Amino acid sequence: MTKIMKQILIVDDTPDNLDALRGILSPGYDVKVSISGEQALKVAQEQLPDLIMLDIVMPDMDGYEVCEKLKADSQTRKIPVIFITSKTDIEDETRGLSLGAVDYIHKPFSAPIILARVEAQVRLYTMVAELEKHNIALQEAAELQDDVERIRSLTESSIMLQDKLNRSMDLLLLETDSYTLDMQDIDLISVIVNITADLESLPQHGHKSKLFYINGETIQDPAGFMVSGDENLFHLMLTNLVRNAYEAAPHNSIIEFDLQQTDDMTRIQITNQGSVPDEIRGTLFDKYVTSGKFGGAGVGTHAARLCAIAQSGNIEVNHLPDDKTQIVVTLSR
Repeated sequence: MTKIMKQILIVDDTPDNLDALRGILSPGYDVKVSISGEQALKVAQEQLPDLIMLDIVMPDMDGYEVCEKLKADSQTRKIPVIFITSKTDIEDETRGLSLGAVDYIHKPFSAPIILARVEAQVRLYTMVAELEKHNIALQEAAELQDDVERIRSLTESSIMLQDKLNRSMDLLLLETDSYTLDMQDIDLISVIVNITADLESLPQHGHKSKLFYINGETIQDPAGFMVSGDENLFHLMLTNLVRNAYEAAPHNSIIEFDLQQTDDMTRIQITNQGSVPDEIRGTLFDKYVTSGKFGGAGVGTHAARLCAIAQSGNIEVNHLPDDKTQIVVTLSR
């Protein structure tokens, strides 16, 4: 899988400085440049880079003012800022640090120093961001634990359950290889039919038709299709995958379910109209990856893949002609 490069925004009104810094950083980072403070603020809001290198002396809006505006904006306030300057006065550095900058780099540039300081700040920023996400997941898991007694007494739809379980202790156990499987016989068609019924009750999904295949043959009235697996993980995995198909498919389209079984494997293929956006195709099953979903947490396909792996299987995606997407779940029997 292609590694996503961290993004650095360099802000300087001097082309020679931009060229020098870009030459030093571009082999290891996705480098963006701005030649003015106003332009930098716009780029920062749109791109949300992992670090900003900011010149102090610029016309119209100097680096101090740019930094103040960055730190006043909830979208950009956490992005680390390194000032680049020829100023050497202690007062100048103190002012910049008081505004929220994390470091100073003095001109003329030293490539080893720039690389070391940039790497340190980017790594720290990434670690803090991951820690915040992890803390949120732990908090949501604790809240879910408090709700267990109420959940037992209520009948919740599978969609509501999935939203909770995606952030529950089950996901944390899967990520740490600590989940204990409870293998049993499962009626796969019954699970899919229940999930689709929940989805079809939500008006935003419009009308979708289902088409079932069993071992390659079209089935008009599908009966039981028994598989062995962990019922909780099967439900969580399929709820995520089927919901993604319903959300991506246009109104009045067909969702195809092709169920196949041999002596040594079970294969589930879910095909829908609607293609995966180019920018997430290589990272579709990574955690926190989402595109175009209001309020999407980006853990659905990640959780589904962990559910499959825990049951000696895997998930892959096929990008088919005519803007179709096919998810293939393969499980050992």
